[in-house]
Amino acid sequence: MTGKPREKGTQRKKNLDNSKSTGNSTIHETLYEDIFTCSNDAIAILNSEGVYIKQNAAHRTLLGFPDEFLSGKTPAIHLGEDIYSSVFDTLRSEGSFRGNVKSTTYDERVLEIAITVFALYDDDHRPQFYVGVTRDVTEMLKAMQAMEESEERYRTLVENSPLGIAVHRSGKIIYANQSALKIIGQESSDDYIGRAVIDFIHTDSRDEVVERVQAMYRGEASVEAIEEKWVSLDGTAIDVKVAASVITYQGEPAVQVVFSDITDRKRAEEALRVSEQQYRILAENVKDVIWTVDLNLNFTYVSASVKDMLGYTVQEALAMPISDAMPQQFLEIIEDALEESFHLEETVGKDGYDAPPLEIDLYDKSGTLRRFEMSRVFLRDENDRPTGILGVARDITDRKLAEEALERAVAQAEFYNDLMAHDLANMQQGIMVSLEIILSEHHLPDHLIAFAESALEQTKRSAALIVNVKKLASTSKQDTNLIPTDPYEVLIEAMATVRSSLPGKEIIFSTNLTTGEYDIIADEFLLDMFFNLLHNAVKADPRERVEIDVQTERTEDDGAFLQMRFEDRGRGMSDSVKESVLTRMGNREGRGIGIGLTLVKRIADRYGGRVRIKDRVKGDHQQGTSVVLLLPLTH
Repeated sequence: MTGKPREKGTQRKKNLDNSKSTGNSTIHETLYEDIFTCSNDAIAILNSEGVYIKQNAAHRTLLGFPDEFLSGKTPAIHLGEDIYSSVFDTLRSEGSFRGNVKSTTYDERVLEIAITVFALYDDDHRPQFYVGVTRDVTEMLKAMQAMEESEERYRTLVENSPLGIAVHRSGKIIYANQSALKIIGQESSDDYIGRAVIDFIHTDSRDEVVERVQAMYRGEASVEAIEEKWVSLDGTAIDVKVAASVITYQGEPAVQVVFSDITDRKRAEEALRVSEQQYRILAENVKDVIWTVDLNLNFTYVSASVKDMLGYTVQEALAMPISDAMPQQFLEIIEDALEESFHLEETVGKDGYDAPPLEIDLYDKSGTLRRFEMSRVFLRDENDRPTGILGVARDITDRKLAEEALERAVAQAEFYNDLMAHDLANMQQGIMVSLEIILSEHHLPDHLIAFAESALEQTKRSAALIVNVKKLASTSKQDTNLIPTDPYEVLIEAMATVRSSLPGKEIIFSTNLTTGEYDIIADEFLLDMFFNLLHNAVKADPRERVEIDVQTERTEDDGAFLQMRFEDRGRGMSDSVKESVLTRMGNREGRGIGIGLTLVKRIADRYGGRVRIKDRVKGDHQQGTSVVLLLPLTH
């Protein structure tokens, strides 16, 4: 903002020049007009109400507003109402304003500007015009901030460095970080600062150290990574690796020493040589890219592995705008995640949330997209405020392609499974209806009746098999919705279903389970589990009158479980069948039993339970089978 209105020239002259000479007035007015027009500083003139009257070319270039756009408007159009009001409150009370503010340009860029505004008064000392001089200080402030951040990073590095860092002048120690104190065996810098350097140098190294320090002060040499022998506070000899150089400290020459304790390292050199090859193999096979960006998402560091991963050199990667590294939709994902992280920082604090990895597509040097998993954390200043982002990028392209291929295969298999099950079910339904019509004929010969009944039974078993196969597929899916369930009600329903499915048998069920006695973790498949156990038990007994016992008790077997024993008095299972029947793998003897028990095991696994098969009478499998089911209790 700055300038002067031509129509007010005479009045402005009175304020700027007390001369009554018309000639002098004209000269001054021309001079001021030239200064206004040719100044490299942005200048604008406002009337006493704060409305723009005129701007010079520098002001027009800086903010980009055409003259006709500013005419009749106040600086609030680019400063905002709050800043504008604050500036003019100061002007009205003090007569001038000087400070840095944010301003939005005509093309909506945000600048940091330094403005100086002062009033021009009339003869009655009333503000007639306001003159503003504006400079763009955006880059200067960024440079100052970068310098401050660099200094802060260096200071933080020194203070928190695992290396000992000390400074000495004229043979006396004047600074030491915590690592230096720890290596020397000091607890406080008070016991170290002011001590003679030579006190901590072993006699074997003293002469050499003194000569090197003197040579450094003469500008002849600096010490780079040499090994010396020092002495700790208690007199113990320690091996250190030292680098030293002359620096300016508090305005005067001094020697900075950076050192590390290598005593343990030297003792372990032989062990390190033995494992050297293993460590080298590990380092050579770490392919993740490590990177850092500032909060504007400009790269500030990229590890050398970017060459193998994406084909870029480190220099190429650092020079690349992040918008060129990925498609726009993934840049928006990153920006949204950053915005959410800032919001969570303000609401729950830095320890109150997790930043889950992002899956991002990146272009390699050939232009091909590759999928990466990005883990990231904030880099912070001494006040824990985010100053940048540190991340690790892992190439998961091949894994994602494999996952997508697997998903397509699973979807296709489910489609074929549903299609086959649907068509087979329709065919089986037609066969069963036809067989039931045939069996309803009263004059059918006995031998044909037997064939028809056998065919009907096999068809029903086939239909049940298809239902169980579909349920097996359903239980393999990851989504579960397990809730507390009373097993008694489900068991009673399963018993009733088994009776209705086998009308030709007299079935006697007995159980000690009562309603409301237990709560287990289960879902809708619990009914299928109980039905298959009871149905298999009944089918295993060839007699028309069948007795099935279901005994329950609480057990603590690596947790709280409900133990349920389903016991029949049928033909039993051999040991080889017991081993294979739950997985439908093994010998041919186990294959004739169907997949009911395989489904039972799959459902038990889904609940975190277990299934075991035993002889009802120990040592005599022909006396029937006991299927032991363990189901997790809610408490």
